[in-house]
Parts: sequence; structure tokens; C-alpha cells
Amino acid sequence: MNLVFFDDAILHTLRICRVLRQSRGSLMCIGMGGSGKQSLIRMSSFMYDMQFKQVEIVKGFNQKMFRNFIKEMMFDSGIHAKKISFVLTDNQILDEGFLEDVNNLLNTGEIPNLMQAEDKDLVTGDEMRKVVTDMKKLDTMEILQ
Repeated sequence: MNLVFFDDAILHTLRICRVLRQSRGSLMCIGMGGSGKQSLIRMSSFMYDMQFKQVEIVKGFNQKMFRNFIKEMMFDSGIHAKKISFVLTDNQILDEGFLEDVNNLLNTGEIPNLMQAEDKDLVTGDEMRKVVTDMKKLDTMEILQ
């Protein structure tokens, strides 16, 4: 399929790609609904071989389900070394706690009380130790956390 891009779409794609190249890069796209923001992010993610993830809102979706989604995404990116682009639209924010969690994730890289003891064991377990040794770093608890 042949695609035709307007100059503005190309410029926005370049900006999105510049952010995706950065370590822990984050981006806020603001505009009218249906103007192609998600499509450009999806395309830019594809260009960088990133997995595009978005919360799927179902009946009864709550804070606990949102946190589980974030936890799975963190495991995929941290332990399994997948590159992920996460998109959250204004329609997907059902509770103000979602914004608080995203804010904590962007500011500090973690969400308080997200990981239980068994989750921390998984992170500091054999899978993560293999990743750390592949990176040629010392296998200490300080680095694993």
C-alpha cells in the first residue's frame, strides 16, 4: 500500500522517533481526536522494532488491573529486554490513580507498592542474573534492584 504523508505528519513522526531513541524517553501528544496521534506513534514504534502496548479497557477495569498491566509491561521490558512503547489516552484514564502511577513511573522509574515479595524474587532470580552477567556487570543485589 502506498502511503502519502503531509509535511506535518513527517515532522511529528521525526519528533516521536527522536523521543523513542532516548533512554526512558516519554512524550505527550495533544490534539483533536482522530487526528492520527496514535497512528504516528504506532508507525514510529514499528520503525524502531518496539512493541506497541495500550491498556484495553473492559467492564470492571480498575486500579488493580491497571497495576497488573504495568507490572507485566515492566517485566517484559526489564527481564525479557523487550522494547516497548506504551500509549495511554485520555479515555483510558478511568481513575485518577492511573495518572498517579504513570507520574511515579515517569519521575522515579517505579511505582510504590507495585511489586510483592514473590515479584521481587522473580526480578532478582535466575532470569535477571543472566541478563546482568550478559551485560558484564557484577551480580550483586544492589545492581539487581
